Amino acid sequence: MKPIVFITVVALILMSIVNISIGGMLRPQNQLDMPNVVYRKGWALVIGINKYPNLPGNQLDWAVADAEAVANLLIQKFGFEKENVTLLKDAQATKANIMEKLNNFSDTNMVDREDCVLVYFSGHGQTVPLPRGAGEMGFLIPYDAKIGDLSKPPNIVDYRKYCIAMNELNDAAKTIPAKHIIFIVDACYSGLVLGSHRGGINTALPDYLSRVAKTEVQQMITAGGKGEKSEERPDLGHGVFTYKLLKGLEDELADENGDHVITGTELYSYLANAVLQMTNGKQNPRFGVADEGNFLFIPQKVEPAKGKLAIQVTPADAVITITPAGSSNERPFNVLSGEIEVPIGNYNITAEKDGYETVSKENVKVNKAVSTQVKLTLKQKAPVSAIIDGQFLPKDAQVFINGVRVSMPYSTTPGTYKIRIERNGYNPVEIDTTLSAGQRFSPNPQWTAVTKPPALGKLQVNVTPRDAMLSVTSIDSGSTYDIGTTGEIDLPPGSYVLTAKREEYNGEAKNITITPNQRTLITLTLRPKNPEKALATIEIPNLPADAKVSVDGLPVTQPYLVSPGSHIIRIDRTGFKPYEKRENLSPGQSFIVQPVWIPIGAGRGLPPMSAMAVSMVIPGLGQHLQGHRNRGFIYEGLILGTGIFAIITTSHHHSTLNEYTDVRDELYLEMQKEMKMTAKIKNLFNEQDKLYDKAVSAKNLALISQIAFGTLWAFNAIDAGFLIKPNQDNSGFSVNIQPTTDGAIFVAKASF
Repeated sequence: MKPIVFITVVALILMSIVNISIGGMLRPQNQLDMPNVVYRKGWALVIGINKYPNLPGNQLDWAVADAEAVANLLIQKFGFEKENVTLLKDAQATKANIMEKLNNFSDTNMVDREDCVLVYFSGHGQTVPLPRGAGEMGFLIPYDAKIGDLSKPPNIVDYRKYCIAMNELNDAAKTIPAKHIIFIVDACYSGLVLGSHRGGINTALPDYLSRVAKTEVQQMITAGGKGEKSEERPDLGHGVFTYKLLKGLEDELADENGDHVITGTELYSYLANAVLQMTNGKQNPRFGVADEGNFLFIPQKVEPAKGKLAIQVTPADAVITITPAGSSNERPFNVLSGEIEVPIGNYNITAEKDGYETVSKENVKVNKAVSTQVKLTLKQKAPVSAIIDGQFLPKDAQVFINGVRVSMPYSTTPGTYKIRIERNGYNPVEIDTTLSAGQRFSPNPQWTAVTKPPALGKLQVNVTPRDAMLSVTSIDSGSTYDIGTTGEIDLPPGSYVLTAKREEYNGEAKNITITPNQRTLITLTLRPKNPEKALATIEIPNLPADAKVSVDGLPVTQPYLVSPGSHIIRIDRTGFKPYEKRENLSPGQSFIVQPVWIPIGAGRGLPPMSAMAVSMVIPGLGQHLQGHRNRGFIYEGLILGTGIFAIITTSHHHSTLNEYTDVRDELYLEMQKEMKMTAKIKNLFNEQDKLYDKAVSAKNLALISQIAFGTLWAFNAIDAGFLIKPNQDNSGFSVNIQPTTDGAIFVAKASF
């Protein structure tokens, strides 16, 4: 088995083990993970209609008050910006105006996907039966509706012409890009258009709020169902539904789990009980939802009241420290003039400056909306030091006093000092001065620019034979420069004569030109005076520093030049077997040696702890390295088999757990709708018990398979380290190290 395949299988097994440990039969938890910012912006359309000019017998008293209270609550409590909340009252709430404002939310230049939209309506509504038994259609009745008396049988033609059908709201919502949309309707007989309430994302999940915050949703809460009148009460100054809506949001009574976030589902759950109780069962709010997210009402933090504090300090550059009275946490403010805002309360104020006596005022009281004036005057101390400042120095100058770099201005004791000032591109300036107490010294050096040397060019010469003597002579100045064994030299620009010499070889000269900031490459080959006696060259690229080379038993150094003929080349290196090779070299030949390094002691296997560590990472590999290949294959097969079995049993456990969770959620929802035991609830109880037993059995089998998998893995590591000994005939590995042809790196190959 290849290690990468085995590691992939092992990773899947470990992921399954982690999942079972956190996704098993755990009870719901209230650990919530809210993102820092849920909505980019909040938008609201709030409608309240008391007066219906075409319905003289059907006027309302508190719908406008309802709408005004909801709009103010959204702005003050939940952070909706005032300009993003549209309030339509009475004559403003015509059908055309309502639909225009609603359709404005479809403008992607205004509303973003990361926004939320809330639509609130308080007024009349009606449910109209459709012809041929096709069901019913709910309508919201705008200010300018002409539909006759609400107590008479409704005419579907008039309602479709003058009113807003509930499905029109749904169609408009489909074009709004915001991820969370909620309609809250306090109207008589309005009915629902969305699907009935369903489970959505499991609230027991630790990251429930993070999930619903990212998931789209459209929700609708209405004040009651078909045939139910939405009550208004003078003693409340509101409709019952909106009164409880305001209480649930403003006092956070709808926050069922106490996480300081009210979801649309929590709001409906609160309203369903509160409105039902206050109306003695006459009014039953309804809830509809599309998609699995949840509208989030997030109360905004209230900033503490602030007052103004004006501090006038002399001298103006003194450092002001303002500390809340009774607090040890200091927050310094550098005040030059004007005022600062601070939370109301008592403060201790201190002014400090080098060379001045510290001044303080304690328990300065700052009141709301009032500017508190504080004046502080610092008295100068008698001078005890001298100051060196940099008012005449450029910003890039560096100042050293007695050899130590300092920052300007610099305060020191009286005495004699050596001042050195450095600046890039200029010669340093040194000043000796004697300072007295209270003196302020401002160095003003005269700068002289540094003369830059001419740019150089680089000459590189490759010569054969390699030990030839190289020199270069300037044609312009006549200066001669010797070139070392590296073959490289930096030269001023100009024309030169390059000369190469060696005993028993004909010398050679060549005219060259050196260009600034460029490399000039020259290749020279000297011809032997007697070709039969030309030396051969032995080259060993990338030779390790600890290697020693000998030819015919005599140590040699680079370049390895030998006479033509048969030679024994030997390279010794600590920790490796000697490399030895016999080679017949011809005159002028350049022979490249690529030694193969065999570690001393290769083939002895691994130490026990090393073999154990290897098999702990990759099962069976330690056995392979110890020379027990068949044993390694057995462990690989067993661990792979138990691992696959663990994946299968763990997957089966998760499947049974999901079945159990689905039935449990369905039972919970059914019990929320019914207040008594029904046949369906009884069947769901029985099915839940069976699925629970099935999930427990699957979990036990998964745990057994995982324990078997882990035990085999651990035993395989112990076996590799301590239960087997290296097979001397078939253990370990040899390392073959040889330089690459380009001489850049070493390549290591391992063979088992």
